[in-house]
Amino acid sequence: MLSDEVVCGFGGTGNWFGSQTFGMEPDMLSIAKGLSSGHLPIGGVIISDKIYQCVTDEAHKVGVFGHGFTYSGHPVIAAVAAEAIRIYREIDFVTQARRLGDHLHGALADALGDHPLVGEARGRGFIAGVQIVEDRAPVASSRPS
Repeated sequence: MLSDEVVCGFGGTGNWFGSQTFGMEPDMLSIAKGLSSGHLPIGGVIISDKIYQCVTDEAHKVGVFGHGFTYSGHPVIAAVAAEAIRIYREIDFVTQARRLGDHLHGALADALGDHPLVGEARGRGFIAGVQIVEDRAPVASSRPS
């Protein structure tokens, strides 16, 4: 299973990765934006030991698994990524997302809870989504009491 952590990774949901927030244990994580705080293009895939072992075993039979990404190994971008992660740790971004995320979602509920064009506002940590609807009546009637 691959967890797409391009948006939810690096603390935004109140855990380092969104998959942790929802109790998932993926075999792979795709990462990008949060890795450099969105300042420079960088992305990657983190793989489990199980996948790594399979790739390694096959590489011994058929040769090196040659692959790469558009910006693989760029030293400036790698330095920015390392600094972004250092800052996330320094400011305890994960805890901040949990604490301030509760405030964010409460404020969204207060501000939009009765809006005629909003079906639902939800999310975790600093990640939020607002469902815009033409008629909120069907959405409101399907909500659990």
